[in-house]
Amino acid sequence: MTNTIEERLDFSSYLSVDAISSTGLRLLRRSPAHFKARVQEDPTRAQELGTLVHMLILEPDRFRQSVAVGPDVSRATKTWKEFEAGAEGRTLLKRQDYDQISAMADSVMANKAARTLIEKGLKEVSFFWEDADTKMKCKARPDLISMGSLADIKTTSNAHPLAFPRQVANLGYWIQAAFYMMGHLAVYDFPAEEFFFVAVENYAPYVCGVYRASSEMISRGKDEVARLLGIYEDCERSGEWPGYGSNYNYTITIDLPRWAE
Repeated sequence: MTNTIEERLDFSSYLSVDAISSTGLRLLRRSPAHFKARVQEDPTRAQELGTLVHMLILEPDRFRQSVAVGPDVSRATKTWKEFEAGAEGRTLLKRQDYDQISAMADSVMANKAARTLIEKGLKEVSFFWEDADTKMKCKARPDLISMGSLADIKTTSNAHPLAFPRQVANLGYWIQAAFYMMGHLAVYDFPAEEFFFVAVENYAPYVCGVYRASSEMISRGKDEVARLLGIYEDCERSGEWPGYGSNYNYTITIDLPRWAE
């Protein structure tokens, strides 16, 4: 694979490229068996709203073309069914959902640091590269390349600076950030300066915070990416995708979690 940058690649085409992404790496971290058996699950309501918030912030024209706001009636009524039939494949929203998405996007754009990153940034550029150590094909699609740095928009129930890092840890955002930084270096041949999380709450008052990933977070993330790519390489070459030790003939000792002590 040649290391390449695609600035106008649509998301479906990006998904079709056979290469490992940060989402795949984070699933592989649970177990290779989970990665191998991965299926496309229906998104939750929170995930659907998060996708639309991204679209409104990064691609407002596409958002307006892609959604339709329905009447204030049940989706089971004839009125809604008639509205649905005339929507021509657009995403159908209740007024309260549309208002929530708009309020979240407005909150992001009202944050000076977030607005600067967005207004000065290239949006949803796709990276494709070959990992130098494992020769595995990789891909990434950061939300923003802005002023020499990378940024990703995250929706969350709590964007407080003491709470959001828990989401960064639990959902593997630290691995994603490092992987994106590694992809930037591979395709541009120079490192990105920083990685920023633009976190916006999905409950009123929809507070937004902009957080810089520490150098320690990125360093630990790169080490973890290297470890996971090594596992991915081994599985690809051997054709074996183990679960929790089940393929290796050994038992695992467990203990109570720290919070239970």
